[in-house]
Amino acid sequence: MIISRQAYLLATLIVLAGCSDSGAQAADAERGGTDAPTATDVMLPTDATERVLFEQLSCRHPAQAGVVISAMLHSHTVANTNDGGDGIRLFVPVKPMTFLGHQVVRLGGWQADPSGGAMAPFGRGPGTAPPNHISVTVMGTTEEVRDKFTRLGVSEAEYLPDHTQEAWVDSRGEVIQPRRLVPGPQFEEGDNDLAMQPVNGAVTISCSANEMDFQRDIEARLGSK
Repeated sequence: MIISRQAYLLATLIVLAGCSDSGAQAADAERGGTDAPTATDVMLPTDATERVLFEQLSCRHPAQAGVVISAMLHSHTVANTNDGGDGIRLFVPVKPMTFLGHQVVRLGGWQADPSGGAMAPFGRGPGTAPPNHISVTVMGTTEEVRDKFTRLGVSEAEYLPDHTQEAWVDSRGEVIQPRRLVPGPQFEEGDNDLAMQPVNGAVTISCSANEMDFQRDIEARLGSK
């Protein structure tokens, strides 16, 4: 299901409003309040662009890379590059940008449109379409970035046995139980693999999950068979 631009923007405003308590925490810290965060605490993003990227990469809903990247191009926050493949394009910040305290190297993604093609600014690659996803590459390590997401209450994507589907036996006689994806951020050491000139010391964060993955996760949590 493709979410309309209006619905997405409304949802984003709701998310930003929900994040407003981080600003209150910062104010308490300046006043020396009892709930002031320590130097080891990880704060929710306060910058609007960073908040939207955090919401997208938290992967609680299908990624909306077309809407996000188009808005960032329109505001001259990022610029297009010649990197990419199979309809996927990569983008770089126009000026220094950080995400959870890490320098942003590049962004990427892909999103289908209702007609079955690709939503701007992406293209439809040859053969099958790429999966809907959004990615952000930052300087740092997988452990550092994963730890910050964990401390902000966001769990990493994982595969679990899917007992709503029938198990089957392979040619070696082994019983195979289908698995389902529990949507969440995915962390991969290194730059985006489509970058023509990869940067050393980077980690790529992505949300890559479709509507069916979210549906199956909800059904599993509710015990549907």
